[in-house]
Amino acid sequence: MSRTIFSGITGATVLVATTMLGSAAWACDFENSCYTPPPPPKGPAATTQLSALSQGTAAVTRGLVAQAGGVAATQAQSGLSLGTNTTASTRGTKSKGVNTWVEFTGFVVNGNDLRQTATGFQLGGDVHVTPNLALGLSLGRDQVNSDAGGFDLSGDLTFLQPYAAYVSGPMRAEASLIYGRGDFEQVSLGGTGQADTTLIAATVSGAYDMALSTGQTLSPMASLSYGEEESEGTGGTLAGTGKDTTSFGRASVGARLSTAFDSGTAFVGLHADYDYSNGDTDLVAGFDDDTGFAGRIELGVNAAITQRLNLRTSMSVGGLGTGTKDVAAGLTLNMKF
Repeated sequence: MSRTIFSGITGATVLVATTMLGSAAWACDFENSCYTPPPPPKGPAATTQLSALSQGTAAVTRGLVAQAGGVAATQAQSGLSLGTNTTASTRGTKSKGVNTWVEFTGFVVNGNDLRQTATGFQLGGDVHVTPNLALGLSLGRDQVNSDAGGFDLSGDLTFLQPYAAYVSGPMRAEASLIYGRGDFEQVSLGGTGQADTTLIAATVSGAYDMALSTGQTLSPMASLSYGEEESEGTGGTLAGTGKDTTSFGRASVGARLSTAFDSGTAFVGLHADYDYSNGDTDLVAGFDDDTGFAGRIELGVNAAITQRLNLRTSMSVGGLGTGTKDVAAGLTLNMKF
């Protein structure tokens, strides 16, 4: 059985389409023989879908790692005597005891072909083992969404982060390691697939605090983060696709100016960042929108609520000088025992 549909008449040419049940569609006209129309466009191959997921999660994770490293560095230093009042929590504290904290974070990335969001929290605690050294551990969890190049992914990332901070006079340095596991789902023209990810990363940073004659503190600083995220297809269109690894990193140099007030300090900073990403395959369009050099500004306030409880708020705007902008914000509660 067949069905013929007259789709148009142009001059002496009558276009028809005949569909045979159980077979492919045919297109015919009265002047030419029948032919099989080209099939509809296919979605990307399964291996391409896995690479897109790997690069998409790594693009978000790069920002999360840099943010986590900065949070841990700030909190580890908060109970150490820095020699300058760079934060409210450093004033009048002793280099001993336990420092506990929780930070709520979020950021948004917007580019020509890229949009990413992440919201989450990080909680931790550290012990000041000597007047110059603090050791700590934090746990973080973020909900991630990314849309780039026709690939829409969402999922969760949970990570564990041991960290350390050291101070000697006006000089300070911090380092951390990050291990995380993620669970993601990706939707594209090729279908819906699921994958698990494993993250290994490290961060280091340092600064030098200089007291100015105005009573302010100028702190030149630098930081470096590097990580690798391995994605393994587990279900849907990604089942049996194997593994794909994407490496990423950020190098940053800049300075922060801090001003003390009655109950704390306010700060503003200017930084130059270089973001890097490299996958097992060529980067999917959109995921390289936020790589390369860019400027970043930051501002925030540290305030002492009580003798033991401090509040810190911060915000930064990155991607300055590029077509891709990112905004990050954080709210931290810090308590000492």
